[in-house]
Amino acid sequence: MAHALVVLEKYSDWLETYSLFNSKQAFSRIDVCFIENDRNDFKSVEGVFQHLLPNHSVSYYSCETRENLFVVAREKCLHLEKGDYFLAPFIRYKNFWKLIRTSPKGVTKVHLSEVIPDTFGLIGYRMAYRGRNWKSWLTFPLAFLYALTHKPDVCFFPLYPTLKNPFVRKSGRPIVPSLTTRKKEWFTTLLGGEKRPLIISGFGYDLELMVRELSITKYIATSKGKEIIIDGQVHPLSERICAEEVLLSGLASEIIGYNSAAMLWGKIIDPKIKISCYEAEGLNKSYGSLYAKFSRQVLSKFGINLLPIQSSMIKK
Repeated sequence: MAHALVVLEKYSDWLETYSLFNSKQAFSRIDVCFIENDRNDFKSVEGVFQHLLPNHSVSYYSCETRENLFVVAREKCLHLEKGDYFLAPFIRYKNFWKLIRTSPKGVTKVHLSEVIPDTFGLIGYRMAYRGRNWKSWLTFPLAFLYALTHKPDVCFFPLYPTLKNPFVRKSGRPIVPSLTTRKKEWFTTLLGGEKRPLIISGFGYDLELMVRELSITKYIATSKGKEIIIDGQVHPLSERICAEEVLLSGLASEIIGYNSAAMLWGKIIDPKIKISCYEAEGLNKSYGSLYAKFSRQVLSKFGINLLPIQSSMIKK
């Protein structure tokens, strides 16, 4: 049986691991490495992997910093053998990316994608996601060659088969994850079966301003912490919930937010769901104006129109 090493840089990375662990592949050992910070924690990670792998023994390795995670991932990958699996967000950081070549032969590397930026392509990714750094423009040729020679084996890409992930050797059809039993119970209790709009704030968009501008009184919103906001009331939880998990509950009547991966997950989970997707000024400031241009093209392929920046919803 195979050994699997999983590296989570952020909590929602677990969504793409579902496709492998929901297969008939048997595992003798699973190691999960993750950063524990204000956006991730042991109990939340343990909760989803107990759900994914109820009959397996899972070892958890909590890291305080991203640098510590790089070190632990490198050490753990050296112990993998032919037939094992290594799951990580490889192209997000060069420290992970270089492990493609240094990990033992015969290990299947499964890339956990960033979703939208991955679709920009080998050159577009550099321009629209790393383009704020002038060094990125100067190193185009080297970056392109590096991407070609450091391809993970597969990615269970949420946008496949409409779009392939250009950074991997093979894109696989993803399996839409299921919610843990505990989270299903939370949604049933807190929402009483009543659907509400899911509001996704961030990158400049302020939840209170969005609610006021849109004249919405009943809604669901997630938070960085272990809580969920329903109709303006904050409900503390023992584990965190991401926007994609709200969508998996089937209780989101529509999605209102910015050009994020959650918009596309919404279309994958419910192709008929209504989506109001606004361009995020914060993303443009972080990555440059090309991010909006490229993400607009991706969203349009799934029938999502990227609406203009709404200044009235942005906190000054």
